Amino acid sequence: MRHLRLAYEEEGSEAYYQKNALAYQNPHEPQIRELIQRNAGKVDYSRALDLCAGGGEVSRMWRELGYTGFCASDAYTHELYTQNLQLPCHSYSFDDFLRGKFTFPHTFTSIVCSFALHLCKEEYLFKITENLLAYTDNIVIITPHKRPELEHLGILSLKFEDDVLTARGKKVRLKSYWKY
Repeated sequence: MRHLRLAYEEEGSEAYYQKNALAYQNPHEPQIRELIQRNAGKVDYSRALDLCAGGGEVSRMWRELGYTGFCASDAYTHELYTQNLQLPCHSYSFDDFLRGKFTFPHTFTSIVCSFALHLCKEEYLFKITENLLAYTDNIVIITPHKRPELEHLGILSLKFEDDVLTARGKKVRLKSYWKY
């Protein structure tokens, strides 16, 4: 599999996922695992949403940590998630979150978005985040960038941040935000 960044540049992230949804593998799974495990005492994952869940990397770690009250959503890889974890997965897109065209049966202790929100157009971040806050007071972002910086939206405050390095020395960040 070629480098995801190159594929995104050549095809765009949406086209990439439409073509590769059932074969997707997050190359940063070891860093995601370390961040989730290392911060399990700081974030309440007891009833969490794995947003933009990919193949279920975050949910798999929650399961390993003994959590069972989670659900997931991914517009492109929901079938892969279900195949990998034998659990249902919603298929909501950024557009659904932007327009408020999504429903969940309950609120969440945390919503975790791993390796996706940095791909969202910046002008949509406020509205998407505002709509997600109807379901939680805590949003956790795992990203290979400094983006998105949700603390600049004026509706969240940064609770804490942690990072780990890849084999190539790049940072993978976990940022936990609380609703004002």
